[in-house]
Amino acid sequence: MLTFSHDRLGEGEVPENSPIGTRIDGFPILRARGSFPVHYKILPDNNGERPFALRETESNDTGFNLTLKNQMQGVRVVTAKPLDREIHGIYTVVIHASDGNFLSTSKISGIVHVLDQNDNSPIFERELYIFEIRPTNLDTLRKGNVAQPGWKRFSTVGKVTAKDADGDKVAYKLVTPSSLLIVVPQTGELLLTGEPEVNSEQDSECELIVEAHDLHTPSRNTEKPAKVIVRFLTSEPDDPPEVHRIEKRRVTRAVRPTKKVDFTEADGNIEGKIAFYLEKENEKETYKIRDENKWVTVGANGSVMVKQKWDYEELGPEKTIDFWVTITNTGTGTITKNFSNFI
Repeated sequence: MLTFSHDRLGEGEVPENSPIGTRIDGFPILRARGSFPVHYKILPDNNGERPFALRETESNDTGFNLTLKNQMQGVRVVTAKPLDREIHGIYTVVIHASDGNFLSTSKISGIVHVLDQNDNSPIFERELYIFEIRPTNLDTLRKGNVAQPGWKRFSTVGKVTAKDADGDKVAYKLVTPSSLLIVVPQTGELLLTGEPEVNSEQDSECELIVEAHDLHTPSRNTEKPAKVIVRFLTSEPDDPPEVHRIEKRRVTRAVRPTKKVDFTEADGNIEGKIAFYLEKENEKETYKIRDENKWVTVGANGSVMVKQKWDYEELGPEKTIDFWVTITNTGTGTITKNFSNFI
């Protein structure tokens, strides 16, 4: 009676895009027991395809059908083509063997997991995003009771979204520095951080470029960034478009780019410990944390200190400590900066 040296193949794995002939890690070498020669055959899948092949251990002969002449020879499973995890992530492999007279047969099967490789860049759902916002005091402004429009700082203007075919999480950043808007790295939300130069007689708009990258190592950026136009309008929604003129403005840098610093949980195990210092652009800068934060506080000299012992399990799904810092410069005014501490 023909039998295999193993009861089952079990579960194996191979990275996607591996070259033809890559062995399946975790699968054993199969050797037959019985009357020789023994004919091995790897069966096609449900689509009639054979993504895997057999390789003889002594001669390295490879194929879908192999004949072994003695019990010292064995076969292992290898790839017959590069595999794409985004198309097919799990395969069932079935190997059939029969003796020289095709009287005694045996069959064995196993599962192959295709491991993800970062081979896809995030793609924005749209190439152009247009958002329109109006001041909070529009009714009062239109009645002439106030001279200047009021804007709610740190309100959400809109949101950009990019998808990653590998299933990786995506982070966002502004390519165009802006004194009016920032993008939240984890969500793609655009927040109003400045005061638009708009009056009751003239609307304005701001043009930005946003880039996305996946949270994978190594990371991949979007091949084509998204263009964002934000319009600041003081006109009523039903006003004739020719009554108000939109003026494009180039904005100067007043919001510094997001900074990310990697830490371990042990780095925050002592309350009052200085985790790191913020980078000063000049000696006149002083720092203050904008909103109350459970985990960290910021000294005027730019020292970021542990407020409460960091607990990895209590952090959100992104495992980050995010906080805003207001930088006051006696020469240039106030600047806002976002920090993300990854643990």
